[in-house]
Amino acid sequence: MAYRVLSPDGFDIECGGTYGSRKQAFNALDSFLARYEVQGYYSTGRLERIPLDELMDRCTLLEV
Repeated sequence: MAYRVLSPDGFDIECGGTYGSRKQAFNALDSFLARYEVQGYYSTGRLERIPLDELMDRCTLLEV
């Protein structure tokens, strides 16, 4: 089984973002969250600011 992680905008969090295990997918998600630590939020294409403590819940883990 493979996994993909989608941002709140519905895009893969990394190019070629297919992971071979749930652990790899969650490690990628942790790296994704770390990119936004300095600014403190994730900004969507709809100009919504999602606080970092809510961002993980707003991403989607898909089994593919």
